[in-house]
Amino acid sequence: MNLTEQRISGEGQIHLTDALNAALLELKISRNSYTQVMPANITIYVDKQDRDNPSTERREYIFPLSRQLVYLYESDVRFDSDQFKMELVVENNDINMKTYVVRNITDFDEEDNRHFASTPEIEEVESVPIVLFEGENYIYTNYSSDGMDIELVYPKNTEANRLILNSAMYYSHKLKNDGEFSLDDIYFKDAFTKTEDILNIEVDNANVACITSKNNKFSLDNEGNLTVNSINVNNSNIQAQTIYPVGSIYLSVNETNPSTYFGGSWELWGSGKCIVGVDTTQAEFNSVEKTGGSKEVTLTTSQIPSHSHGLSGTGAHTHTFTGFLQTYGISNGTYKAVSHIRYEADGSAVPPSMNSSGGHSHSISNTGGSAAHTNLQPYITCYMWKRTA
Repeated sequence: MNLTEQRISGEGQIHLTDALNAALLELKISRNSYTQVMPANITIYVDKQDRDNPSTERREYIFPLSRQLVYLYESDVRFDSDQFKMELVVENNDINMKTYVVRNITDFDEEDNRHFASTPEIEEVESVPIVLFEGENYIYTNYSSDGMDIELVYPKNTEANRLILNSAMYYSHKLKNDGEFSLDDIYFKDAFTKTEDILNIEVDNANVACITSKNNKFSLDNEGNLTVNSINVNNSNIQAQTIYPVGSIYLSVNETNPSTYFGGSWELWGSGKCIVGVDTTQAEFNSVEKTGGSKEVTLTTSQIPSHSHGLSGTGAHTHTFTGFLQTYGISNGTYKAVSHIRYEADGSAVPPSMNSSGGHSHSISNTGGSAAHTNLQPYITCYMWKRTA
């Protein structure tokens, strides 16, 4: 936290507009003039309206003192005041709010016999966390509005402050068990531990812009970008939830159930089947985990390609012609047979005819064995697991 940006001072009253609903981190009150005798007890008011127009929601914190805060003016260059202080301290591995008065002035006589103390005295005061409203606040005291210097460090409404705030609210709640706050109501929990001169913090939730290691080898920003050199995972189920959510498919040549590595529940999936992407435009593939296809297939007649067969014959036969006269001659070295119609002696023509004797057969032979053929594509096998829980 940058306390410089959260430190504010003023006279008589402090006005804040961007505070968290949490306790002040530091407070110092002192006098800068001696105007009148003030009450011994000092009261701190926290309101949503200024001191001249207090609201019904005004909070009042009373701190009993042994005497009023004393102011001493000795010369043009020398003046001092008792100081009322609240600040965080580390005690017994715990962050506590300490409240006390630094008595810089020894008061022998109320009217004129005061002088500076050579060694300031410390007056212990019981601590009460001064809790601010969310947003706008007016902080003032029961002392006169003139002549009072107030300086404080407040929890500004920033991401860093929502991570690291003073433990005053929680510490008071823990001691008093007054039911005013619960662990869910406060940003900071009693989570500091001290190791030598270093404070360690343990929180349930950190709402920050970026977490970066001192050596800049690790960072996690609020966009979810993680920068590390290596990751060692002890709880394997964390990896399963992020890398393999329910419904994921894990492929391996190892038959070991993935729950051994990642946690969760897994079952074998897709045994003996190939994977096809979902395609809503095709009925066969329009939804997830839809199955189909066949390892082997036998073609039907309609699936056989169009083709033709040869014709073969066997046996012998003769043909007898009647009513013809045949003559033979040679023309250009080739025998030629010429048929003529035969006439009887009475001049009538003999009708031509042909008689056949003997026989032969023609056949078209079958082929193929009607066996199914393989329908497998080139493949390689592995174990496929689906995460179910």
